[in-house]
Amino acid sequence: MMLQRMSGIRNQRGLSLLELMVALALGAFLMLGLVNMFIASRASAQVETALARLQENGRFAVDLVSQDILRSSYTGCNSVRGTVTVLANNAAFEGLRGYERKSAWAPDPNAPAISTLLNTAREGSDVVNLQAGVSLGRDLLTADVDSTDTSFAVSDNPNGVIQQNDLVILSGCLTAHLLRVTNTPATSGATAVAYTTAGNSSSSVEPGYRYTANTEVMTFENVVWYIGDTGRDRNGYDVWALYRLDLGNGSNDEMIEGVEYMQVLYGERTSIGASGTTRFVNAESVSDWEDIVSVRVSMLLQSYESIRSEDDTTDYVMLDELVGPSGTYSHSGGRALRKTFSTTLALRNTPYDL
Repeated sequence: MMLQRMSGIRNQRGLSLLELMVALALGAFLMLGLVNMFIASRASAQVETALARLQENGRFAVDLVSQDILRSSYTGCNSVRGTVTVLANNAAFEGLRGYERKSAWAPDPNAPAISTLLNTAREGSDVVNLQAGVSLGRDLLTADVDSTDTSFAVSDNPNGVIQQNDLVILSGCLTAHLLRVTNTPATSGATAVAYTTAGNSSSSVEPGYRYTANTEVMTFENVVWYIGDTGRDRNGYDVWALYRLDLGNGSNDEMIEGVEYMQVLYGERTSIGASGTTRFVNAESVSDWEDIVSVRVSMLLQSYESIRSEDDTTDYVMLDELVGPSGTYSHSGGRALRKTFSTTLALRNTPYDL
């Protein structure tokens, strides 16, 4: 038995050199395939992640601007076919205004606060100014307000939102007035809100008209959307972003990064009735802002990862503008992903004629 075992052991032989080399080659081939699959999978994941982030940022950017555009000119039940009488000094209620931001403004804004953006907003990108009333609620008035009054009384000042020098709107279904607060209202509970000639014109609400308990009390919102440089750098790219400037409280907030350009066209009604037509023009070509019934917005967004196999030489069509890799107004090129996002909005609070 022992001799048989020893004979069996002597008959066992190891791998030959050729067999070993073949095995190593097969192993290396399989490993190379696994490495290539990993690299391809990783590259695909990076592209999908960058594209998903680009899609998400683009959707959010368009939605944020759209919300303010759709609220522009809102003054409660007075919004459609109504007018806002401005009593406040150094104020205006314009609802919607647009500007071409180039070496000079086109058109030239009347508001100095907007003009200060000349050195901040990106050249070649449009600027939109939107104004609207923000309702604090109905049934806040504790007494009627007529043409002889210079103040009104409310049952509450929610969270102290009405403060001295603020602009507020009294809105009924027949008329609305924009007033400047000249006293210091209580921050909660019942309080009086004054609008004396210290901050308003000498005229008060129209003679014979009275604001009653059903009046809507509103704060005045005045915001500007624009594209600005964040001052940051990511992977060699300057980081541009969509900004929202609140001209009421002075806050200037970065909303979405990666927005390189914004272009806006305005749908201007040229005639009324069944045969009425609408033309889309840039801000410089608008004849009458009161005839704007719709707005088109387009934004160019970029990722900051070097995803593309070659530098981006694409010309991106943004409504009436072309943004390419070179020229006066151009994108930053490189191997980043880019995509345009656009929407068309019918204004909800624009005046109309039957």
